[in-house]
Amino acid sequence: MEMSTLRRRKSWICALAATAVAVAPAAVQASATPTIAWGTSNATGGVSIQPASGAGTFVELGGGQPAGLAFDLPRGRIYWTDGSSIRSSTLGGTDQRTVSTAPVSVSGARGLAVDPTTGVVYWANSTGTAGIYRVDPATGAATLLYGDTGAFAADIDQPRTPVVDPAAGLIYWVNFGGNAWIARAAMDGSSGSITSIRPTGCTRWNNRAPAPFLSIAVDPDSGAIHAGGSDGSGYPTWTMAADGTSCETVMRRAHPESPQGLAIDPQAGRIYFSAGLTAVVRSESLVARVVFPTVNPDPPLITGNAPMAGAIFAHLISDPVESASPVVTPLRATVGDPLTCVTSWDDDLPSIAYLRAPSSITYRWERNGVEVAGEDRRTFSPSVGGDYGCSAVASNPGGTTRSSVSPRTAFVDGPSSLSPGAPEPLSGALPDAMTPGPSPAAMLPPLARWAAGTPRTTRRARSYGLKGSRVVLASSGRYTLIFVDRRGVTVPLARGTRIRSRSLRLRMHAPVIRATGPGVIDIRAVFARTGRPPAALRVILRHPDGTLAGQDIPVAAAAAVRRS
Repeated sequence: MEMSTLRRRKSWICALAATAVAVAPAAVQASATPTIAWGTSNATGGVSIQPASGAGTFVELGGGQPAGLAFDLPRGRIYWTDGSSIRSSTLGGTDQRTVSTAPVSVSGARGLAVDPTTGVVYWANSTGTAGIYRVDPATGAATLLYGDTGAFAADIDQPRTPVVDPAAGLIYWVNFGGNAWIARAAMDGSSGSITSIRPTGCTRWNNRAPAPFLSIAVDPDSGAIHAGGSDGSGYPTWTMAADGTSCETVMRRAHPESPQGLAIDPQAGRIYFSAGLTAVVRSESLVARVVFPTVNPDPPLITGNAPMAGAIFAHLISDPVESASPVVTPLRATVGDPLTCVTSWDDDLPSIAYLRAPSSITYRWERNGVEVAGEDRRTFSPSVGGDYGCSAVASNPGGTTRSSVSPRTAFVDGPSSLSPGAPEPLSGALPDAMTPGPSPAAMLPPLARWAAGTPRTTRRARSYGLKGSRVVLASSGRYTLIFVDRRGVTVPLARGTRIRSRSLRLRMHAPVIRATGPGVIDIRAVFARTGRPPAALRVILRHPDGTLAGQDIPVAAAAAVRRS
């Protein structure tokens, strides 16, 4: 059954009552009033963008009032049609180009839709070979999905205003000819049949036959349908269940305010419509009830300085919404290795013309809790060691959102320097120079065990020992201890190392000591490393506010212990 494929997002909730369809606000983090965008016939035609407050803007596209309009925020593009071709530009109106649709043509197109997950554009031809088409602008591959001939001849009649629900894999459109109805099929063209939705119970003037639908929006959670059209006495907007039942009128306007484009704000539970022939964009609560044949007392009018002439195809654009905290990959690296900041944002909801995906993202990297100046790329290769985290700033025409900071940091091993901050007073030092440690045979496993089990009987290994050393801490706090060689490269501690009477069973790079007050840290260490010996002990204190302070304590020349 096709309805079994209606996989729905949890971004917002639409509840069906026994006799009515009601929309509940979504659990999304977005601005209270979204930015509104619509097509207009102002000047040579274009897109008006009006934020909730402040000045609006006009993006000139040319060709008069667009016959279809869609936004692809993830790729930063606007798409529109003049009825005989599909055009594209950046969100600012630059880089205007015609989208190739060969070998199929665009004829009498009315309405456009974009799948934000793939960037594929859908349109409906109402003349020529009428039907539902799609094109991938990246490749130019275009195809007819459902045409008005053959098996689908009875299911397509002057199609227009397609909308897509990528989560469910469905495309909806209005059949404008004859007794108008709404149709639904698979977005990929795989449907063997088209589902016809003929609304029942919608109040009409003098009980006339179904009137032309001019625009639709589909709830991506429940499949409830919102449709705007004409009933012979005015221009109502209806809300109905997914199968066309439980139809109610939520708004009715007088001529010439015809609903030429619907958009829904799931957070506020409001429906917006652009009025086509008039210079108005209005909104109404989805829970409003209009008693037939009353015309609504004027619903709130959207105001601003963005041109409204011939307003059509309204879209709502919200601030980007973070869906998960950033993640740094990999979580362990060495100096010079690339780190990547992976962020997650809520997808657009094109079936209700509610857009919230980022059109641009900049990144912020932190080392040991301090911002790395000048690094705003998604991938970053540290030049010094430390703990690295990231966050991001996402923007679109609706606003800007700063993400949370990655909860887990990546440890980068290599040369490092102390973070800014006044050095914490440290009394004492390492009174004993590096001396031969305990018997290597007793303290360290055979070198072959550190080399994936390959015996190395001809190579002489070095280990370095430190015993009877201590550092006196002058205050409480969280201290990190790191041994570094003369190049600043971290020297790992080996089995048998004791810090504050705690024996380390595995190799460690940076033990952490939590001191409740002034005290002494006793250290007896063995370093498993072939090469340079440790040259300094780095003691770093993390203050409660997250800032770091520290001090390097030099270590005298070490004595090497040799074994076969």
